[in-house]
Amino acid sequence: AGHETTRNQIGLMVSVLAARPAVWDAVADGRLRSTDVVEEVLRVRSTATGFVRIATADDERAGAVLTAGEM
Repeated sequence: AGHETTRNQIGLMVSVLAARPAVWDAVADGRLRSTDVVEEVLRVRSTATGFVRIATADDERAGAVLTAGEM
């Protein structure tokens, strides 16, 4: 179950990285964590629509503050 969504998301990830070689290089040489790239692509360009993410703890990313319970 879920193989189609997974396959489509992998293809989308490769497409996003192919369009941004600097990001690909940063992952390859360790300046950027692959898990961070995956999370960001899932957040911005996910093939699975209709899902909501809710912050489980207060956090700040790139100047944006999220409080626990926010979407």
